[in-house]
Amino acid sequence: MKKEKNNSFSLLVNSKLEIKDIDTEFAQKLRFSAKELTGKSIQKIIYPIDKDSIVEIITTGEQNGCICKSRFISKTNNIITTKIKFNRINKGLLFKIKIIEEKIDNLESTRWQLKLYQNSLSILKAGLILTDKTGNIIYVSQSTEKVLLKITKKIIGNNIKDFIENKNLFEMIKNSKKNRLDGELNFKTTDKTLFLRFFAEKFNDEKNGIYGFLFTFFDVSHIKKMQEEHTRVDKLASLGILASGIAHEIRNPLAGIKAMAQTILEDIDKSTETFDYITRIIKQVNRLDKILKVFFSYARPKATFRTTVDITELIDDIAIMLKYNFDKKNITLIKKISDDLPLLYVDPDQLQQILINLLLNSIDAISQPEGTIEIKIKKTNENISDYKIIDKCSDHKTGRWVTISIKDSGDGIPEDIKEKIFDPFFTTKSRGSGLGLSIVYQLVNENCGKLTFKSEKERGTTFSLMLPYKK
Repeated sequence: MKKEKNNSFSLLVNSKLEIKDIDTEFAQKLRFSAKELTGKSIQKIIYPIDKDSIVEIITTGEQNGCICKSRFISKTNNIITTKIKFNRINKGLLFKIKIIEEKIDNLESTRWQLKLYQNSLSILKAGLILTDKTGNIIYVSQSTEKVLLKITKKIIGNNIKDFIENKNLFEMIKNSKKNRLDGELNFKTTDKTLFLRFFAEKFNDEKNGIYGFLFTFFDVSHIKKMQEEHTRVDKLASLGILASGIAHEIRNPLAGIKAMAQTILEDIDKSTETFDYITRIIKQVNRLDKILKVFFSYARPKATFRTTVDITELIDDIAIMLKYNFDKKNITLIKKISDDLPLLYVDPDQLQQILINLLLNSIDAISQPEGTIEIKIKKTNENISDYKIIDKCSDHKTGRWVTISIKDSGDGIPEDIKEKIFDPFFTTKSRGSGLGLSIVYQLVNENCGKLTFKSEKERGTTFSLMLPYKK
């Protein structure tokens, strides 16, 4: 079909709304070839809002010569506004198309582009925040709801600097000579901090001054968490080898010191000061030997033997074992255990060690004259496939878990040490070895579980332990 004069084009459509012929140049303006559009429905290139009216004209038999305004949408989602005059030809329709505005219809195009952008962001699980030049948030995309955990209504009108932990980041972006920057930031939500990968772009006003900033971001908290977990596991493995070597080298001469001290003790009168000194030496040697045993249990834990375990019976046994500890500090133990819990698939001895350590930590955390510790156990169906640490574990694929929560009414864990509590040799106790929680963490991984915690100042700490069960 040949191009008409005066920037006009022809387009032939049959009764089924299929394009039979189209001007090559008009097809190119729509970023298609004529071949791509031939045989396709005309609705493919009609702007969605205008589809109904065009279809009605074609199907209801309007009189020849009808002139109307319609918009076409290109392959690249640009809008072309036209005047159309059409005539009926052999059960079809011949469009005489004249472009009256080759520029994008600003308002409609912006809405159209925004809708496409919103859908794209939602698919990519990305968020978008628009601020003015001072950082005040003036627009938040719908997709941001999913990324920022439904707090978008609370942040519009506030300054983005109030939610970014790095207070100087916005000023760095603002003063940068580059129009586009990318990086990582910690974004504070209502109850947690998200780790975001962001792209920040300046956009200018009509006078080429800075109008504001566009932030596009992705939540990569789970990726950062996995990296931290793998780093911690590598650190534990390295320190385990080191601890094993050191403990072995110390234990041998220590055994010799103890043997010689015991020999000397046999030849000394019990009433002398020397007898008392030697007794103290043996006592301190025994204390060091006890610490070394902790090192060995950390460096070379016994092989994990997983079998079915009744968690209700195990909790009852532990409660009896620790009754003195609870009574000594006037602590009430509350048990909330769901009925018909499945049997866990774990090493029973290691699980007992895990729970005793966590409960003793909870007891130590309560400094008040009295307090409470709540043990809550329930079945949980949750996919934690992003938490695979031990390669031999396939339990994370089943989604079958029992969650054991231990909540205390203690002082809470200070914010500045939360990231360190599972690190080997880190302790806030004057007589602690700093290996208790490290060993717990290691044993949980060996049993294909997951250990997390939440803590608030003066409101206590909750450790949550997810362990697999079998049908």
